[in-house]
Amino acid sequence: DALDVDEGGCCELPPQARGSQLRLTLRGVPPCLLPGGSAEYLAHFGSLATPRVELEISCQLWLYWVPPEDDGEADVEDAMVCVAADPNHVPDDARPLAGAVECPGAERQ
Repeated sequence: DALDVDEGGCCELPPQARGSQLRLTLRGVPPCLLPGGSAEYLAHFGSLATPRVELEISCQLWLYWVPPEDDGEADVEDAMVCVAADPNHVPDDARPLAGAVECPGAERQ
């Protein structure tokens, strides 16, 4: 069954017997941004009736540019600048960018 999360990213897990385990699958987040690159987790119900499972989700971005097709007339100004949240989406002919990215309103922890 799917569980909804609140604005803080929390959800209530169904009650379980102490000493049991609950398998969790996180959906809607690319696995490459999750700890260990996995969306599968196991919650252990020990001495607490409701376990707390905390996952830190990365906000990684790959910034790159793709050279234009060589048609004899294009120059560097015609290159396309791109951003990806998954390194598997970066094409083989991509070239890295150097610089800084500013994210107004983002919180640093």
